[in-house]
Amino acid sequence: MLIKFLKHNLLNKYLYGEFMKKYKNILIYGYGKSGQAVKKVLEKNQIKFSIYDNLVLEEENYIPKLSKKIITQFDLVVISPGVSIYDKYVKLAIKNKIEVISELEFGYRIKNKKSKIIAITGTNGKTTTSSMINDCLIASGINCVVAGNIGTPLTSVSENDYDYIVCEVSSYQLEAVKQFKANIACIINIAEDHLDRHKNMKNYISCKLKIFNNQTRNDFAIINIDDEYFKLIMNVAKNRKIYTSKSTINKGCFIKNNIITFKTNKETKVIHVNDIKLPKVFLDDILIVCAVVKTLGVENKYIYEVVEKYFNLSNKHEILTNTGNILVVNDSKATNIHAVLESASIINCEIILLLGGKDKKLNFDIFFNKVTANVKSIIVFGQVKSRVLKAAKKNKFNNIYAVKNLYAACDMAVAIVKSGQAILFSPACSSYNEFANYAERGEFFKKTIYQLLGNE
Repeated sequence: MLIKFLKHNLLNKYLYGEFMKKYKNILIYGYGKSGQAVKKVLEKNQIKFSIYDNLVLEEENYIPKLSKKIITQFDLVVISPGVSIYDKYVKLAIKNKIEVISELEFGYRIKNKKSKIIAITGTNGKTTTSSMINDCLIASGINCVVAGNIGTPLTSVSENDYDYIVCEVSSYQLEAVKQFKANIACIINIAEDHLDRHKNMKNYISCKLKIFNNQTRNDFAIINIDDEYFKLIMNVAKNRKIYTSKSTINKGCFIKNNIITFKTNKETKVIHVNDIKLPKVFLDDILIVCAVVKTLGVENKYIYEVVEKYFNLSNKHEILTNTGNILVVNDSKATNIHAVLESASIINCEIILLLGGKDKKLNFDIFFNKVTANVKSIIVFGQVKSRVLKAAKKNKFNNIYAVKNLYAACDMAVAIVKSGQAILFSPACSSYNEFANYAERGEFFKKTIYQLLGNE
């Protein structure tokens, strides 16, 4: 065992060292959490680097401006998730044959070779799914950590000695990966989103499908076959496939007689749907969780232990209490049309929907074609309102009101809501025109609604 341990660590240090020796001058493009994590690694290894961000920084190695002459000084550019591959400086680097990789790719390349990657992507549900998988594995005694888009950069944890790294990955992070490989890769769902960044659905889907890059026959692809893009996903994934579905299927992780069931060679009952406290919009997430952890042999008792702790999560179909005979739902995390439709579909009363924010160039004709009949009124606000109003008129949805901002939307909702109805805040847009993130936006909504209802 000692000889095996020493061989493993020597190989790990050799591969890591080879990567670090390859580059002499690195540009960190974007200096949020991701860029800061890369900087720490480069400083530790005494590798020359510079930092560029569109904000002026008080950093010793900060470059105030980029140009072709400056870009050609570097042999590697590491971009943060907020930096697009369509960025003019990124395109300039690529044109000059300078390698451009995402922080996710950088973190993977310096990863401890012992650690296996469980990667989760999807338009909706990534954070919940990643958190629950990590919690289940830890409960069962597996040495693991959760990282990636969830908040802790992969680079910050990848050198450590974990059995598994549960990695939430976004399309932004997958744009510039090359060697990144997941031992277990999961796609929860794909729906129209981030078209302001990716230009079109083809590019967006292509980024998502990169999660299967470099997988071998010993790796797993976990795929939701209820998803609209299931066949496309299935054709790209070439390794061992495990399917999930809310219907009963022959193999995989599915619901049978209202019980989540896992079946490969033998059928195992995992957890009764009635024992899940989260709303039904989380079922796809929980099926992926069960598929991953049962594939790794986790006992049901640990799944129960974790699932029962999850209920009424902040900002995702969060039901507010003390609101009288009015159902108030905070769904601030719903930043695309698919999420809004899901949230509205499980409410069994008339809905006043609050929708709006930064325009992501989504197709609101799709929304008005699919929206459930119980959505009686829509209050739209923010940058996107003119496009939503145009789509509403085209699709003959007349009960729609335009206001300036989220506060005005809350004010109008409280003024027109009737006993027995619901106020659903499910914006279908990002928050950046008015708030720092969806969490700040959700807290503002809750505080404002309670004030306006007189229940502070």
